[in-house]
Amino acid sequence: MKIIAPIDSSDSAESTLSALVGTKWQAGTEIKLLSVKHQEHSKGSHSEDTINIESVLTNKADELKKRLQDCTISTEIAQGDPKTQIAEVAKHWPSDLIVMGTRGKKGLDAIFLGSVSQGVLLQAHCPVIIAKKAPDEQHAHEGFKSIVLSVDNSAYARAALTWLMNINWGENTVFKLVTAIPPLAEFFSGEMNPVLVSGLVEEHKSLFEKATRELQEMAKKLTEATGPGRVSTAIVDGDPREVILNVALSCNADLIVMGSHGKTGLTRLLLGSVSRAISQQAPCAVAVIKGLVPKGQPNTLQRTGRFSG
Repeated sequence: MKIIAPIDSSDSAESTLSALVGTKWQAGTEIKLLSVKHQEHSKGSHSEDTINIESVLTNKADELKKRLQDCTISTEIAQGDPKTQIAEVAKHWPSDLIVMGTRGKKGLDAIFLGSVSQGVLLQAHCPVIIAKKAPDEQHAHEGFKSIVLSVDNSAYARAALTWLMNINWGENTVFKLVTAIPPLAEFFSGEMNPVLVSGLVEEHKSLFEKATRELQEMAKKLTEATGPGRVSTAIVDGDPREVILNVALSCNADLIVMGSHGKTGLTRLLLGSVSRAISQQAPCAVAVIKGLVPKGQPNTLQRTGRFSG
């Protein structure tokens, strides 16, 4: 596996390192610490800015080498817009995963300007883990102990499951698979006769049963990969963003994993996607799995995150 880990001098670098050292990567995994400096800040290859960046990268690389002795650690300095450069380096290296922290921009900045992590999430060709600051120093570097996986009837959710099963999580890590389905009230509109109401109730019941089968099938696969007693499930009526966040809070999740269909452009910028909203609002780390579904595969879901009939 090849991993890009963007690093700067902010607190987000520490959350990135925590995510890296808390995971048991396969022997031979290559991790590249990448720092990007804005072009307007550079006055030459030996500028004070460059020297500072090199010092930060060297220190972080030395720390990782001590903790991840089975991994190969390298560094690189790029120049330009951080969002674009991180995605470009990840594409051309090429990388299997990007692990990065976030400075937690909110409000209009996050919606219209975007943070670096959100920009990378939009442009990246591969899965992205957006790490959040550990709740306290005592739990830093402990790894992910409680993971929530969003499940729907899309190829993107199944790709997320496959990705999840291919990572060597800790022996004490537990998993919660959650599916959101539309509330029964969404099936009704205006005045309806009893026959139509009865039909809609049956349709909602059928959707629940389909979602249950899908959830159980995926839970079985994950149990076979991780061992018994570590996987639980939940089906909840409601908006997928609220459902996923509420379930994550209820089980003290430190990582949410979800697939993404990778929509881009003005529609995604203004309306947002489930994965984008979760990555912004979640109090814990979020892994958005993208780039693993072959192009041209039918998209059975307009909004990844909710089970649809």
